[in-house]
Amino acid sequence: MIRLSRKAVRLMVFVLLIGLLMQPSSRLRAEEDGPGNTPWYEPISFEVVYTGEIWGNVRGGVERDARYLDNLDLMLTVPSDSLGYDGGTFFFYVLHNNKKTFSDIVGDLQVVSNIDNDRIWRIFEAWYEQRLLDDRLGLKLGFMDLNSEFDAIDPAGLFILSSHGIGPDYSQTGAAGPSIFPLSMAGVRVDYRFSDRVLVRVAAFDAVPGTRSHPRRAAIKLGDGEGALLAAEIDTEPVDGLRFVVGGWAYTARFEGIEASLGLPAPSHHGNNGVYAFAHGPLYREPGSEQQGIDAWIRFGIADGRINQLDQYLGAGLVYTGPFSGRDDDQLGLAVAVARNGDTFRRNAALVGAPVDRREINVEMTYRAQLTDWLALQPDLQYIVHPGTDPGLRNAIALGLRFEIGFQPF
Repeated sequence: MIRLSRKAVRLMVFVLLIGLLMQPSSRLRAEEDGPGNTPWYEPISFEVVYTGEIWGNVRGGVERDARYLDNLDLMLTVPSDSLGYDGGTFFFYVLHNNKKTFSDIVGDLQVVSNIDNDRIWRIFEAWYEQRLLDDRLGLKLGFMDLNSEFDAIDPAGLFILSSHGIGPDYSQTGAAGPSIFPLSMAGVRVDYRFSDRVLVRVAAFDAVPGTRSHPRRAAIKLGDGEGALLAAEIDTEPVDGLRFVVGGWAYTARFEGIEASLGLPAPSHHGNNGVYAFAHGPLYREPGSEQQGIDAWIRFGIADGRINQLDQYLGAGLVYTGPFSGRDDDQLGLAVAVARNGDTFRRNAALVGAPVDRREINVEMTYRAQLTDWLALQPDLQYIVHPGTDPGLRNAIALGLRFEIGFQPF
């Protein structure tokens, strides 16, 4: 049985009511501004998005049960135009999650829902970016979501499985993951556009969030062996519509070998690194349309198997935008994600009497229906083969329904 906390219900109802009230008020402001007039709130914008999910594990996994997950995003964008100079942007992002999780009852490695998280209120991002040289050069500084720019595959954003947001070969790394949801870290990013078809971005982040006594607190500390995370990408468009990206990451600190996670003596290794590549583009376009049709992507990543449990990951998918007449904004998707245990982890797991399967495979089918400007529904089906790579768990089937309420008060 799904149990919604009173807090979750109050938050959901509050956001829904505000969203409904904002629709007429937005139209009224537009009428008061009149044609050709600039609204009072421009160029500043504030966005609210509430995401709720009902999930049930209907077969296999750890147990058959259901969960309600939710996520609240509050985002404020302040262009420097409002302060009297051009080319700059301030961005602030606060998020909230409830304490329910779903992957604990599925037992999977790749995390069925990309909003699955402990209860948290947190300033997730707070940064400033300055564009220079006719927008060819960009400098960004502050607390940033690495995944908003690095290892970000546009059509994969439809899917709910976490691995389609950022590859698990990358997200598993570091003391508490890289600078991604739900814990961002301080960093600096530089990007430079060499031509219309070639963009290079590099970044350096604090490698460990918070402090020893407050691991979830925003803090900057590069000393005491914590080191930094370095990231780089070459983003190209060799032909119109086809995007091809090659990226890499490296930590500067020392890491214990993966044997330590199994309670075994482990050697120390300097650094921890990996590479990935992905491509996406259109396979088919409906006659007379630039948006409706099928897009495809594929991604492959490698991580150091001496330090990380997963040493390889392969993901791919198809997205059909506007699959039905009159539903031009709807999207239908099918994707697969394959995460592989490294040989070092598998060998040592067998030594301690806890053998694991080589791979976990997730097949996801989803449909996102944009019902109004502010409301979307998304039923989702995921079939998980070898959940958690635990040979004692049956293949799992997870059924979910996501809804999103989004609006801009100004």
